[in-house]
Amino acid sequence: LLSIQAKEIKNLTALVPEDVKEELVAVDDTKDDMTVEDAVEICKDKKILIVGGYGLSNFENKLTGYGIENVHMVVEARTLNGDYDVVVALTKVVKHKMTRLIDKFCDDTLFIPYNGTNVEALIIRIARELNECNS
Repeated sequence: LLSIQAKEIKNLTALVPEDVKEELVAVDDTKDDMTVEDAVEICKDKKILIVGGYGLSNFENKLTGYGIENVHMVVEARTLNGDYDVVVALTKVVKHKMTRLIDKFCDDTLFIPYNGTNVEALIIRIARELNECNS
């Protein structure tokens, strides 16, 4: 499957005019190269609530393992309480009832729907979104 996709990308790339390819390379060079270490520095003092995670109970511990200490995880709840900087909904495993609570809870809080299980990618995403909110 990957070889088919790689071939398709190669064929589509061949159709792009040279001057556009140069512009694409220039845009790619300005890409944000945030490392996990940089992202952890941005996130480590933030209060983060993870909602969902049924079957991923160690997700909170994984973030803590990177040095992000203010992490709380709620799998099921009738209410959400607390003052958080970021609320992350693990969309693959959040129960439908929890999504309604998130809507009520996240009026003034940075909300990030996340559809993966890669902890490092999540840390970088949180850091990028925090940077966007602060700029």
